[in-house]
Amino acid sequence: MGLKLLQASTVGIIGILEPVFAIVIAFFALNETLGGIQIIGAVLVVGAVGLLQAHPLIMRKVLKVE
Repeated sequence: MGLKLLQASTVGIIGILEPVFAIVIAFFALNETLGGIQIIGAVLVVGAVGLLQAHPLIMRKVLKVE
Protein backbone atom coordinates (compact mmCIF):
# COMPACT_ATOMS: atom_id res chain seq x y z
CA MET A 1 0.00 0.00 0.00
CA GLY A 2 2.83 2.38 0.85
CA LEU A 3 4.47 1.87 -2.53
CA LYS A 4 1.35 3.20 -4.24
CA LEU A 5 1.72 6.53 -2.46
CA LEU A 6 5.49 6.86 -1.96
CA GLN A 7 8.69 6.11 -3.84
CA ALA A 8 10.43 2.81 -3.12
CA SER A 9 13.46 4.57 -1.61
CA THR A 10 11.26 6.47 0.86
CA VAL A 11 9.48 3.29 1.91
CA GLY A 12 12.82 1.54 2.37
CA ILE A 13 14.18 4.31 4.57
CA ILE A 14 11.06 4.32 6.70
CA GLY A 15 11.44 0.56 7.08
CA ILE A 16 15.05 1.00 8.17
CA LEU A 17 14.00 3.45 10.88
CA GLU A 18 11.45 1.02 12.31
CA PRO A 19 13.83 -0.44 14.96
CA VAL A 20 14.72 3.06 16.16
CA PHE A 21 11.04 3.93 16.59
CA ALA A 22 10.52 0.64 18.43
CA ILE A 23 13.28 1.55 20.89
CA VAL A 24 11.88 5.05 21.47
CA ILE A 25 8.32 3.79 21.93
CA ALA A 26 9.49 1.07 24.32
CA PHE A 27 11.45 3.67 26.30
CA PHE A 28 8.53 6.07 26.72
CA ALA A 29 5.48 3.79 26.69
CA LEU A 30 6.85 0.74 28.50
CA ASN A 31 9.45 2.44 30.71
CA GLU A 32 12.22 0.28 29.26
CA THR A 33 15.81 1.25 29.95
CA LEU A 34 18.20 2.00 27.11
CA GLY A 35 21.55 0.29 27.21
CA GLY A 36 24.68 1.55 25.56
CA ILE A 37 24.40 -0.96 22.73
CA GLN A 38 20.85 0.16 21.96
CA ILE A 39 21.85 3.81 21.87
CA ILE A 40 24.85 3.06 19.64
CA GLY A 41 22.65 0.97 17.35
CA ALA A 42 20.05 3.71 17.06
CA VAL A 43 22.74 6.30 16.27
CA LEU A 44 24.25 4.02 13.62
CA VAL A 45 20.87 3.41 12.00
CA VAL A 46 20.03 7.11 11.92
CA GLY A 47 23.49 7.86 10.52
CA ALA A 48 23.07 5.24 7.80
CA VAL A 49 19.69 6.70 6.84
CA GLY A 50 21.27 10.14 6.69
CA LEU A 51 23.98 8.83 4.37
CA LEU A 52 21.36 7.18 2.17
CA GLN A 53 19.49 10.46 1.89
CA ALA A 54 22.65 12.50 1.26
CA HIS A 55 24.22 10.06 -1.22
CA PRO A 56 22.70 11.58 -4.41
CA LEU A 57 23.69 15.10 -3.32
CA ILE A 58 27.23 14.02 -2.47
CA MET A 59 27.63 12.18 -5.78
CA ARG A 60 26.45 15.25 -7.73
CA LYS A 61 29.03 17.43 -5.98
CA VAL A 62 31.83 14.89 -6.40
CA LEU A 63 31.05 14.25 -10.07
CA LYS A 64 30.03 17.88 -10.67
CA VAL A 65 26.89 16.76 -12.47
CA GLU A 66 24.00 19.20 -12.79
